[in-house]
Amino acid sequence: MNQIDELEPLPRGPLPAKREAHMAVFFDTDGRLLLVKATYGVSPWGFPGGVADSDETPRATVRREVEEEIGLAKEPGALLVVDWEPSHDRNLTERQRAAGWSERILDGVILIFDGGVLTPDDIAAIKLDPGEVEEYTFLPLDQAVECLDSLHARRAIAAAQAREAGTVVYLEDGHPPA
Repeated sequence: MNQIDELEPLPRGPLPAKREAHMAVFFDTDGRLLLVKATYGVSPWGFPGGVADSDETPRATVRREVEEEIGLAKEPGALLVVDWEPSHDRNLTERQRAAGWSERILDGVILIFDGGVLTPDDIAAIKLDPGEVEEYTFLPLDQAVECLDSLHARRAIAAAQAREAGTVVYLEDGHPPA
């Protein structure tokens, strides 16, 4: 009998669930940040991306979500931001409640990848999924931050700084840990 066999059995029960979402930041040739406006939510402006499917890698999530939301097949570049987001309640619309959305979002990890620079041809090829994205825009970082909720604004700044420095930034709820 080895040591593993001598250990007491593990208690049965569900493993804790965490939310996992991944996105990409894209820039145009003038250095402006791409923002997409979701068809849902109270703070609709953000970056292309979304929640990972079961057994889907973060990079595969970004590839799938970018293609679904803006119609571009792009391979994610370098990882720029790792952000832990605590559990929180959300302010749902009646439509979201009727669709069965949860009033509470579990804590999770968000990874933000460098989507790269979109050429004029790339931009001309953007095809929005009308079920998820109603419009997009490119804005200088300072103007983009004004359109975003505070959490996404902090992430945008961190992603731009990490991209420029060639580093990865770790955040907790959009803030560097104390």
